[in-house]
Amino acid sequence: MRKIVAGPFTSIDGVVKAPHQWNTPWLNEQITQTIDLSMAQADMFLLATNTHKEFAAFWPHQTNTPMAGFMNTKQKYMVSNSLNTLE
Repeated sequence: MRKIVAGPFTSIDGVVKAPHQWNTPWLNEQITQTIDLSMAQADMFLLATNTHKEFAAFWPHQTNTPMAGFMNTKQKYMVSNSLNTLE
């Protein structure tokens, strides 16, 4: 049986959504290495609808970084309570 491991970016006041809008000033080499090590253990991703859409729009167009190679080769699954959200 596989494990599901949650790895959200969460601000100190509990904000989870849109990390690209708030986390950049606090990213440093140590935090980036921790994220990389955590993600390196994943063999697939289970994503909510909006995150899946954001990944699908962004990662396939990134090619020149190790993270892009990693993200573009992992299987991604979308969790949704409605297939209509893909319109």
